[in-house]
Amino acid sequence: MIDRDLNRQGVWCLRCFSSVPSVNLVEVVNMGIDETVDRVLKIYRIADRDIHRFRSRSGLQCLRFCSHCCSNINVSATELELLPLAFWLYQRQRAQHWLEKLNEIPVIGHSKCVLLQFPKHGRNIGRCAAYKMRPLICRLFGFSAVLDKHNRPQLVTCGVIKKLYNQTYVETARSLGKYHVPIMKKYYTLLYALDFARARRFYTINEALKMAIETVLSHFTYRQKGDG
Repeated sequence: MIDRDLNRQGVWCLRCFSSVPSVNLVEVVNMGIDETVDRVLKIYRIADRDIHRFRSRSGLQCLRFCSHCCSNINVSATELELLPLAFWLYQRQRAQHWLEKLNEIPVIGHSKCVLLQFPKHGRNIGRCAAYKMRPLICRLFGFSAVLDKHNRPQLVTCGVIKKLYNQTYVETARSLGKYHVPIMKKYYTLLYALDFARARRFYTINEALKMAIETVLSHFTYRQKGDG
């Protein structure tokens, strides 16, 4: 488990809340899985919009079919980030199947992302099995920034992008304000305010997905018992 304090991602201004509905703590406590997932997806839509704008203005892009970052076992996410995916799998009656796949992994915290799949005849073409429901970190990495101790944005990207778009990367890194780079802290703070318990700790993608699926399955199991 990776226990990471959100403050390490830099100081961030509360103005980011202006783009989303205010958080009512009473509502958060009483919020069901369905509503929590809906609110997380709203945050993702805000992030996707900002990322798309940054990519369009900067010219930075991911290499098509690249799975370099997906193969990194050190990528971490919170349970809350994976809750929409777990809910999506449950709705399609695939949650138990994926939970069994995760339980089959020998050392779940030291394995590549279970969602990374390779077509039978294309071993070098990696694809995400649930791209539209991918966690926040997978959306932000490569096209966002953290704030250093001087409150200056520092671009967070991968070696492939730096090499492939070297000149563009250097120019972008020098003028992040000009391109309105998304700040990671903004979106993680929104998640943090939405569900403190599920957003405060970071795990590997596989661990976080396993926890999220178990949360969703438990929720609906108890609800069905209550209805019965």
